[in-house]
Amino acid sequence: MTDVDDKPGEKPRFSFQAFNFGQVAGSARLLFGENPKELDYVCVMGRCMPAGYDKLSELWVFPKQVTGMFDNRVDVYSLSGLGTIELDMSKQGNEDPLFSFYVKKAD
Repeated sequence: MTDVDDKPGEKPRFSFQAFNFGQVAGSARLLFGENPKELDYVCVMGRCMPAGYDKLSELWVFPKQVTGMFDNRVDVYSLSGLGTIELDMSKQGNEDPLFSFYVKKAD
C-alpha cells in the first residue's frame, strides 16, 4: 500500500495499492524524484529519471484501466511555480494532467 500525503508524518490524503516489483503484466514503473540543487520535484512514468534528479521512490502502476481490478484513476499535475507535483484521485477532468495512471484504492 502507498500513502499520498502533503508532508512526511502527516495524515495521508489517500492510499492505494501498488507493486514494488515490475513483473506484473501491463504495469509501468512510476518514479518520484528530487533535484536537490533547485528544490524541484518530478514524477515520471515508463521512462528514466531526468538528469540532475535523485530517485526518491519507485513503484509499478497501470497506465490503462483494468476493469474490476485497477480502475481508480490518479491524475498527476505539475505545480511548476512551486516546484512540486500533485497526485489527485478526486478532480477527474477539471484540468489537464501531465498523465494519469490506474490503481486499486486501499480500503
